[in-house]
Amino acid sequence: MSTRNDVRPWERDYEGARWVRVDFHLHTPGVDSFRCPSGLDPRNEDHKSQIIRDYVNQLHAQGIELAAITDYNGIRKSWFIPIREEAKKLGIVVLPGAELDFCSGSAGKYGLHVLALFDAEADLDHINRAIHQLDKSARPLFTDDGSHRCIEPHDTVEKSIDKIHKELSPIIVLPHPNDDKGLFKSYSAEGGAKLIREIKPHAIECFDETDRQRLLSTGAVSKDLIDRIACVEFSDPKAIEEIGTKSRQSGRLRATYLKLSTLTDIDAIALALADSQVMVRVDQAPEFRYTRLTAVEVEGGGFLGGVKVVWSPELSTIIGGRGVGKSALLETIRYALDITPLTETEYRSGLVKHCLGSGGKVSVWLERHVGGGVCRVYRVGRIYGERPRVYELTRDYRSEAPVDLAPADILGDEELPLFFGQREIYSVAVDPVKRVKLIDSVIGKAAREKQVEIRKREEELRKNAAEILRLRRALEKKEEREKQLEAIRHEIDLYRREGLVDKLREMTLLSRDEEVLRLILSHMEQIRDILESAESEVEEHRREVTRLSTQANSSNKHIVQSAARLVDSLGGELKELLSQAKTRLVATQDELAAIEKKWQDARVPLDEAIRKVKQSLGRDTLDPDRLDWLTREEAKVSEELKVLVKAEQDLKAAEERRKRMLDDLRDARYGIFSLRSKEAELLSQRLGGQVKVNVEYKGNAEEYRARLASLFSGSRVDRATIEKLYLAKDMSPADGYRVAEAVRKGAEELAQQFDLTPTRAQQIVNWLRQDESRLHELEMLFPDDEIKISMMVDGAAVPVEKLSDGQKATAILLILLQQEDRPLVIDQPEDDLDNRFIYERVVRILRDQKCKRQIIAATHNPNIPVLGDAELIVALTATDGKCRITDIGSIDRRNVRDAIKKIMEGGEDAFRLRARKYGALNER
Repeated sequence: MSTRNDVRPWERDYEGARWVRVDFHLHTPGVDSFRCPSGLDPRNEDHKSQIIRDYVNQLHAQGIELAAITDYNGIRKSWFIPIREEAKKLGIVVLPGAELDFCSGSAGKYGLHVLALFDAEADLDHINRAIHQLDKSARPLFTDDGSHRCIEPHDTVEKSIDKIHKELSPIIVLPHPNDDKGLFKSYSAEGGAKLIREIKPHAIECFDETDRQRLLSTGAVSKDLIDRIACVEFSDPKAIEEIGTKSRQSGRLRATYLKLSTLTDIDAIALALADSQVMVRVDQAPEFRYTRLTAVEVEGGGFLGGVKVVWSPELSTIIGGRGVGKSALLETIRYALDITPLTETEYRSGLVKHCLGSGGKVSVWLERHVGGGVCRVYRVGRIYGERPRVYELTRDYRSEAPVDLAPADILGDEELPLFFGQREIYSVAVDPVKRVKLIDSVIGKAAREKQVEIRKREEELRKNAAEILRLRRALEKKEEREKQLEAIRHEIDLYRREGLVDKLREMTLLSRDEEVLRLILSHMEQIRDILESAESEVEEHRREVTRLSTQANSSNKHIVQSAARLVDSLGGELKELLSQAKTRLVATQDELAAIEKKWQDARVPLDEAIRKVKQSLGRDTLDPDRLDWLTREEAKVSEELKVLVKAEQDLKAAEERRKRMLDDLRDARYGIFSLRSKEAELLSQRLGGQVKVNVEYKGNAEEYRARLASLFSGSRVDRATIEKLYLAKDMSPADGYRVAEAVRKGAEELAQQFDLTPTRAQQIVNWLRQDESRLHELEMLFPDDEIKISMMVDGAAVPVEKLSDGQKATAILLILLQQEDRPLVIDQPEDDLDNRFIYERVVRILRDQKCKRQIIAATHNPNIPVLGDAELIVALTATDGKCRITDIGSIDRRNVRDAIKKIMEGGEDAFRLRARKYGALNER
């Protein structure tokens, strides 16, 4: 558990490996080369106490959490012990150590300095005796006045180091190799290489690539040994103010960071130094500027109630026997974030219910880096049976504010964790549709935008099809209306020949005008509907603008809010104008009602005159009321025909527009193929030939044929014929657009293009032409691309279809591990993977991804936590129906190593493999 003050509250509960600043080359006023602060006399007890406080405060100010006092040739207890005790108060661990000063002659031309660091619990007197026993003389190696003499060993330096190593197992570091009493100052390249071969130091200060090549060029030392030696940078201060502040001439700070989960175990330090590629950094520690899960906590009476884990920003693994809660914990996180599983099962939902219980709650903390050094922290809380709720933490992390967005909206597709439950990796490997989704998720935003464009164009085409069908149905009445109008005008012409039209002209004109008035009034009703709709839409937009403005949190949020105020003000003005318009509408309706009454009143004398004309005509003439009706019908049908003529023009335009829209859709689909092809090529390059990814344009024949079969359901067209509609006679993959074009040209064209019998071709043409909507649907059918994956096995590329189940899943996992911008949560990948591939490939990639992305894995395979250098290992057990954490930390903790060996089959073998690569852990 961290005792630092500069961490977020939940990080204080983190128990995994983290980057710790260390300094293992520190001197005290116990040596004469160290300058005390002006005005302070170390012989004065009060002054000495002040010096010690200043010393420790400087360690703390520089962020040094683990230090070693390495005064010359032994431990000055009068300084070491009080510094160690004072440091404990600030959570700083101080180890005993010494800078062994070997005399010239016995140790190269000018002598040699060697740093030795000892266990925190080592007996200080024992250390001093062991060092003194290296010297030929019985005289003290150092005195109380701060002076010391160099060690004249009984034997060679190599044997002296071996002797003290056998007695105390210290960490050995060669300091300042290019300065006085440094390795390269006192030894030739060959001599230095031979010395290193014998003493096998854990680290060398300021050990760069030039130094490595100088030693390797001698042939006296192996590359494997040189690679195990860490490059470190320590202070070697001569005054308090130099502690943690000194730099090289290049400007590089003399600072070293080790990845540790315990600060008190010297074996943990040895482990870190032996694997310097992953566990050592100089100058500055890595920063994790990527989205990650920081913690999970479950409350309630369910199986996981009371469990809380703070995750590593790098690799976290969950171990334990079957049924202890590994899958349960990961599925509960997925439930909190509302991530849709690739394979839905009742088991999954039942598991979450069991984990949370009635009223149970899970909280997941997230960190999202948005650029410019800005980090936003969220908590997602979800009670079982309810939707997730998102809260953003304030900058001091003491309070939080609700955010009205879903977790996926907060993170977006590019940063939402990739989540693979048990056997889900395998399901991706064997499912062509899921493989396409996987590649699209790797592409990220560009693929999503292209998919959105495709869906938008498809929706526009559906609307276009509906418009065409509507217009075509409307035009079915055109011929009928034309004949109807012709009959009406023919009958009116009979009246005209009898002279009745002239006599009843006023009546016919009144009828026409009354029909016009009716049409005008109907438009008024439509205007009223538009006004009512506009008012509600303006209010909806105002509410949305107000909601959006509350999300602005930057120092420039006032600019965003001023824009919102302008839009809201416009909305208010529009609301007022619409209110005025509604008032005016009501007044207009009243006025129109008065006009309508005026019309009726004005007709009264005219109707009386018309009545008299009708009476004068007598009963033997044509019916004048019939003429009145015919006149009204002529006006109405004429108006309908005008609309239908316009519909005819609209239909032609819609059909032309559809052709362009179909071309645009095909272009968009080719666009996403191009994106996938480019990404596949990049993936293949990044995977270094281990896995090859290709994209076959329109290659998913199976899915396309299934959609064709669905379209032709009820047509009585046999399956074999339908399948021919995928591959044209010229062997090129077809699509629905090409089939529809052939259908429109006729059965002969269809038969020729797709190698069909004339009978079958005619059957298809007839069935599709019966309902134009079928042709419209067919035009949009398009085979999706197929992702072709192959993997190198025993020197040969094997297609994914021919790989074993484990190899299939391995290929997919290798692709997943390339997607470094998203957290990866994976449940027991070894259920799908070959163990050999885990060791040879997956572990290497896990190590390569350190500091690049977060991975959380539940596993039974010890190679993943042990060889993958998991920063956090959480060992679970189940007791009395509850999940409990038994051990937690990294493999630098002995109890965690014991848990791995006890719980995981092959645990001992995994540590042996690790020892072969990086050296054995000293189990004291």
